[in-house]
Amino acid sequence: RVFINGENLVVEEMHILTTVFNRWDGQQITMSNSKLWSTDIHNCRRSGNQSEILLFQISTSTSMALIGELEKRVSAYLADNPKLYGKAWRDGQLLSLSGYDTEDAAKMTLKLFLPHPDNWQDNALRWERRTNVLQQLKLCMTDLGLEYLPPIQRVRKVQ
Repeated sequence: RVFINGENLVVEEMHILTTVFNRWDGQQITMSNSKLWSTDIHNCRRSGNQSEILLFQISTSTSMALIGELEKRVSAYLADNPKLYGKAWRDGQLLSLSGYDTEDAAKMTLKLFLPHPDNWQDNALRWERRTNVLQQLKLCMTDLGLEYLPPIQRVRKVQ
């Protein structure tokens, strides 16, 4: 499995002048090897453990204590599911939950660093793990009363 220009492809056949790939939707793509030579190719099969960053927003009025509690609960969930989230959690690697950006005075974007115990060769398992973490994050945020409400915007009627 490889990523070429962000496209998820599986190598089907390799020839002297061309390489044939299968896309996730079953489409077969033939590319010239001369074009592939000048293209960035990310090989998932030979890659080690991979990770991703999940971004989410909360209100800037959220206390640091609540953010710390959210981090603690999500870390506990990951540690309780070592088959899904890997050896890193058993070795004491902590969840990285840090401030990322503020767009206005009302919301703050946080990032959650999510390591995977393997590469993304099994894409269905990757999305299952990601979905499970997002569901757990939503549950924890609801339990802690964390939310983001957009600021009230005035609307003026022009005649």
